[in-house]
Amino acid sequence: MWYHSSQDTPDKLDPTQFKRAAVVGMGAMSVLASAGDEMAAAIAGESIARGSERMGDAERKGLGYISDATNPAGLSEAYKEARNAVRHQAEIEKAVVRSVNVLFNSLSEGQKKLAAFEKLVDERSTSLQNEVTAYYRLRAEQKKASVARLELTAAEKEASRMIAERVVRQGAGPGGGGGGFGGQAAALANLSDQERASLRKVPQHMTAELNILLGQKKSVLEIRDFLSGEFDPLPLEDLLENLRVQEKMGNVKLPTK
Repeated sequence: MWYHSSQDTPDKLDPTQFKRAAVVGMGAMSVLASAGDEMAAAIAGESIARGSERMGDAERKGLGYISDATNPAGLSEAYKEARNAVRHQAEIEKAVVRSVNVLFNSLSEGQKKLAAFEKLVDERSTSLQNEVTAYYRLRAEQKKASVARLELTAAEKEASRMIAERVVRQGAGPGGGGGGFGGQAAALANLSDQERASLRKVPQHMTAELNILLGQKKSVLEIRDFLSGEFDPLPLEDLLENLRVQEKMGNVKLPTK
């Protein structure tokens, strides 16, 4: 519960976790140091197989959203979130496959060999999306709800044009916050209670990932979809509230393209 926070002090450290981290780290370094085509193929196979499991888990999560929906509006939103969960995981798995490239003796040859698997991930994603759609239609029929078309709302269209850029100032820490810890403390002190509450609209377990995404010049909609796919559904308006307050604090800019 203290992980990656200011409360992560030595008295809370877990020696067992340290040992596990050391074993995993040494294993990873050993693979990287001795890798070649044979090892690359083995890692690719393991990654692809485990990726299939993870994509199945993403579908299961998404179907759970649809199953739990209690009204037509909620059902439509759950369908959108379910498709996003599968789509997000597919992008993650393609990146995993691409990352194996560094283990081949020839990077260019490795890239060619792995390209076919990215296409297969897309095909698997399409198949899972079709299953999600079929299940959504079943639940819509049970709820006597009309089948909604997947279209961006006005708010989503606006968010797709809004780029979230992190502001890095002199004296900022590694996270990129403006003015270092002192500057952040002063900025927080100037916020109203409502604005502080808006910062908490993005749950704590998403904030580390959000900080990384802010450095990639993604649109606000892309960030929302990533966080919702990686974790659990995050309302777009909650993310926007958080970012607006961060903009006031000088941490981010929100230009529109």
